[in-house]
Amino acid sequence: MIVCCGKKQKVSTYIIEPLNNEIAATIEILNPCSLCDQLVIVIRSLMPDGSSKVVKRKGNDAMRIYNNITESGRIICQLKNNMSYDKGGWFLYYYDKGKKLKCYSNLATLRLGLTEPFQGLPQADNKKVIHGSFV
Repeated sequence: MIVCCGKKQKVSTYIIEPLNNEIAATIEILNPCSLCDQLVIVIRSLMPDGSSKVVKRKGNDAMRIYNNITESGRIICQLKNNMSYDKGGWFLYYYDKGKKLKCYSNLATLRLGLTEPFQGLPQADNKKVIHGSFV
């Protein structure tokens, strides 16, 4: 997801061949932005010391970098985005009183139906039974 013009937008993500002292690198491409109609790219690189480097470009700079990467054949593969985004996050389907609903909160706060918490089995009295009578 790239934030452009104040809105999160879906992107195409590719793994690219790292340069110089980078361990791994990816490029996210938003073509075009739904509001400003410009190409937006974000290059994320992982360095050997554990830090990361993020480069974001928009417009003509993004087009120049994108052409440079595609012409040099640095793109290795495309990543598939399998997450379902709805209202900005994940959701879980559940059934409550015969209706299919979506849960957007964490599972600890999810209450299903009107069931009471388990109270356990009723406790027996400490009285002994001798020959059918209580002592």
